[in-house]
Amino acid sequence: MTALKTVTRYDRMAIMDSAIDDDGFLNITACPIAKPGVFPYRFSDGSELMEAKLPDDIFSPGTVESANSKPITNDHPNETVKPSNYKKYAVGMTHNDATSDGRHLKVSMTVADQHTLDQIRDGKHELSIGFLANVDENPGEFQGTRYDASQKNIKINHIAIVDCGRAGHDVNLFGDSAEMVQDDKKQNGGNQMTKLMLDSGDEIELESEAAKKVQAQFKTYKQQITDAKEQAKKSKQEAEESDKKAKAAKDDKDKAEKEANKSKAEADAEKDKAKKAKQDAADSIQKAVKARLSLEKQAKKVLGDSYDFESKDDKQIKVDAIKQLNDSFDDKGKDDVYINTYFDAMQDIAETKGFDNAGGEFHKDGADVKENNLDLYDKKFGGEK
Repeated sequence: MTALKTVTRYDRMAIMDSAIDDDGFLNITACPIAKPGVFPYRFSDGSELMEAKLPDDIFSPGTVESANSKPITNDHPNETVKPSNYKKYAVGMTHNDATSDGRHLKVSMTVADQHTLDQIRDGKHELSIGFLANVDENPGEFQGTRYDASQKNIKINHIAIVDCGRAGHDVNLFGDSAEMVQDDKKQNGGNQMTKLMLDSGDEIELESEAAKKVQAQFKTYKQQITDAKEQAKKSKQEAEESDKKAKAAKDDKDKAEKEANKSKAEADAEKDKAKKAKQDAADSIQKAVKARLSLEKQAKKVLGDSYDFESKDDKQIKVDAIKQLNDSFDDKGKDDVYINTYFDAMQDIAETKGFDNAGGEFHKDGADVKENNLDLYDKKFGGEK
């Protein structure tokens, strides 16, 4: 469990319901001196801390009781008020009626010092509560407001009459003020003093001029630290951005290389495809030429050299060759398969002895051969003699 540090705080409230009695003393009845809430505590180095007075703490029996029979001072003294220095600082006392109404911690008080009464008459209108408290540095939220720390074990030491508006307030004897740290004060008959709170929680007091220089130097150091942190953050962000750009550039390069390789592969494939198509076309042409030459060679056995092959297609040549052997052949309605088969079978007859290859006619003395050839056709195709 984290130990709580003890700090000194000065809160401001307004003097209310005051009256001068017959003896000239100022009596302030049931004056609010503290309330629950989240309040800004500004320090001489320019820093600010939001601290909460939670209801369970500010209205605890011990805190309420601590407001009874406490000295009233003119400004805050340089030390806590004790019996040994009471006569030096006290200008009055609180009564023994400290109470809580659920909104404020209140106590009545009497101011008896003439010099202080004169200053109050001239406009010194604020009360500032000096107290000791433990600070719980766990942040939280109260009534919708975030706080950095909360005050525990609050013990009131004294109540000071302070100059109106010195910390920027516009309160007076008859109005509430915000609660605020007051860490500068003036010693009676002495120099203006300023109390500085260190980060360690310790307090030191310096003359105001010296304190201003120290505060300015603290501010400069803090700004330098802040600037250094911002620069480090900026440098880190720039480095990360540079890394992202480098990675993106590499990714783009890799993608471009992949696209280039893919395009090259596709181009090579198209080139191979075109080459194959060209070769296939050449092979087809060569095959067609060979087939045509073979057909003409076969057909010449029947049609002779004088036949006009150039103007005829393959089918017509085959039909004419068949008709040369069988003048009753009718090609109408006959498909290519039938004609091709008929033509192939005709070759057996065309090679039979007695056929004049050069003239495309049968020998005159080969009538018996012709009869035999036509018989062969009849057997294969059922044709007429």
